[in-house]
Amino acid sequence: MPETGRVLRFPSARRSQEVLSNSEALALAERVFEASAAERSEESWGDLLLRPEAAFAFAGLLYERRDVSPSLVLELAEEFFTRIRSYGHPLGLFDERDYLLGELALTAGAAARQAGRRSEADRWLNRAEANFRHVLNPGPKLSEVGYLRLALKFDRGEYDEVIELLPSLVESYKKLAMPKEVGKAEFLNAMCLKGAGKYQHASDAFTSLAGRLDGANEPVLLAQTKIELGSFSASDGRFTEALAFYGEALNLLKNANRPIFNAHLKATVAETMLLAGQLDSGVAAFREAIGDYVALGMATQVAYLRLVLAEALIANARPREGEWEILAAIPTIDEQQMVREGFAALALLKESVRQRKTDPNALRELREHLQAANQK
Repeated sequence: MPETGRVLRFPSARRSQEVLSNSEALALAERVFEASAAERSEESWGDLLLRPEAAFAFAGLLYERRDVSPSLVLELAEEFFTRIRSYGHPLGLFDERDYLLGELALTAGAAARQAGRRSEADRWLNRAEANFRHVLNPGPKLSEVGYLRLALKFDRGEYDEVIELLPSLVESYKKLAMPKEVGKAEFLNAMCLKGAGKYQHASDAFTSLAGRLDGANEPVLLAQTKIELGSFSASDGRFTEALAFYGEALNLLKNANRPIFNAHLKATVAETMLLAGQLDSGVAAFREAIGDYVALGMATQVAYLRLVLAEALIANARPREGEWEILAAIPTIDEQQMVREGFAALALLKESVRQRKTDPNALRELREHLQAANQK
């Protein structure tokens, strides 16, 4: 969690034990995080509740790993949030309880968004905001909540509204001395320009951002920016330049431990391979990306990529393989209610696959609906 977002760690009102050092608190937090569900006992959760240092360390660990294991982080954040809320004893002398509840809710909201569960993300952000209002220094954390709210609007395709509201958020970040968050907001603005079809403005914004970011301090954001620049190069047929950007992004991500962005890079490389006419390499890269998203529990991204792959396979006279990908994607699309607007296309696609005469127009329409619903 950003240093500017932390409150002071005041001494606990219940001190029957010595204060844990930072390393001891982190070790206890990691034991709970790494344990299986069966191994997480009431005692281990109780240790976190009785040791405020460990509780803060656990919240920080979840915050840092929300892009690494979003489904697990969401599960653990929800569990700890519930336990803190029902805990009958104070966690400190001042605002520790409110801060921890806000932090866990913010983390759960971010993880829910990554997992494609956006209604849940909205509810968690409401909880985060309600708790952060009661801490001594709410500005930084409320600004983080504001960013995630705009990110959800971006996911829903509300690009113009996000572009309108972002300058106010950037101004808040500057006043609060949060430079990394300024960069994230600028990246989101560029993504909105791209989503709105303002491609030249978006390309210029990504180029400008890439020139200002420091790879040593912000490797993941710079890698994301390089991936987007590579995508623009590929769409213009400059495939060698695109691959160079992807190589730079890969180097930046090597030590970052952010598998979500590695999966996104593989998917973007796969699309570039298809554009370049390298079908087998593109299919292999798509399947690698799908495998990564499956491991991360990101079902909506898996379903979308399966349809993209199916479209490419069918267009290249491999209809049976394409049908397999469609059949693998449909249960998730139904379960998650991913495309209410594309219901007709989904129904038509199901029937055409059932008859083993896949309708390419229905597939394309459904894929476009999913693309709009699952922009990242």
